[in-house]
Amino acid sequence: VHDIYSTPAICQNLNRLICADAQNKEKRWDFNVGDIDALAEPVISGDKVFQGTMEGYVYALKLSGGRGKKLIAWKFKAEGSVNTAVKVENGRVYFGSNGGVVYCLNEADGNLEWQFKVQNPERGARKHFTTPVVYEDRLYVGGADKHLYSLDATNGDLLWRATTDDWIRSSPYVETENIYVATISGRLYKLNNKGEVQWKEKISDHAIYADLTGKEDKVLITDSNLMLYCLNGKGTEVWTKSVLCAFENDAGERIYTDLISGGTYYQSKPTAADGRLVFGTPSGFLYSVDALSGEENWKFEMGAAISVGPALADGMVYAGQQGSERFFYGLDAETGALVWKQTLPGGWVWGSAAVDEGLVYVPTVSGYAVCLDGKTLSLIHISEPTRPRRQSR
Repeated sequence: VHDIYSTPAICQNLNRLICADAQNKEKRWDFNVGDIDALAEPVISGDKVFQGTMEGYVYALKLSGGRGKKLIAWKFKAEGSVNTAVKVENGRVYFGSNGGVVYCLNEADGNLEWQFKVQNPERGARKHFTTPVVYEDRLYVGGADKHLYSLDATNGDLLWRATTDDWIRSSPYVETENIYVATISGRLYKLNNKGEVQWKEKISDHAIYADLTGKEDKVLITDSNLMLYCLNGKGTEVWTKSVLCAFENDAGERIYTDLISGGTYYQSKPTAADGRLVFGTPSGFLYSVDALSGEENWKFEMGAAISVGPALADGMVYAGQQGSERFFYGLDAETGALVWKQTLPGGWVWGSAAVDEGLVYVPTVSGYAVCLDGKTLSLIHISEPTRPRRQSR
């Protein structure tokens, strides 16, 4: 339940999994899957639904229902958050965690069959791994550590890993002889089943987050500008289509697409300091780039749109977001590493923070101003929201 226009605003966590009948007329059950948001999509298989959580649990819940613990068929605790959907195949449940580990569990009882850990997991990623793809006896999964992994689906042995230019957020598309994988830099790679790169093409100037799909030696890619591309096996564009209904001028350019998609409500202004620019995006990424060259210094992923200009002070970057979780973040300005994060009682953040003498002042959509310690982000004070007074007649 979210209502940012009520007084006070309501910004609840996304932590309840609800089961309804197929016509969405009757609620069957309602289960709390954690204290903070669950970003992974639920997956139904057989008589169970599987849900990953930010606390690192994967729940297998009975579709038939039950109360409390009786609803839980089993649960498994992973190393790090599970923020992408699981893949259920051949009686096994495959998924990755933000601790840099890929897991395989028995679908029936949740027992661990194998696990595989990457060497250097990307700590700034909200979703380190893509949802895995199982093809024949192999599992393919992309990572924010810029690698695509091919594992033996039965025992987790590493068959090969391929290096790409940027984070991989999209699940790959797999054929008998070829694998296609995209990065958030807008590039598409074609690899053979030995992990050797056949070609790579710059598809878009916009990031690619959506999972890939295809058929008969053609692959479909959707970028964050909501353009759909169809490429053949040689990397040649077959056709392009706008997912948005928008006006196009004589040059084929779309007009007002950001406004149509609501993007103008979530744009972060850049903040400049110490030779760098820091800014957020509607897709939840906070970037630091070199002020002269535009070269990326680092990026950090939050759980929702960043609609505020970050604050820079005392070697720190401070920023919040809106649309899902309620965390406010403090990052190391030099490296982008997470120093601290804090749940704000006022909910989402649409306004930039102010920093003075080590204190961070944050406005929230609920009308509260929150004061945090700049080093620890511990809560120091919450102001009462101002309410309009009734005028006497």
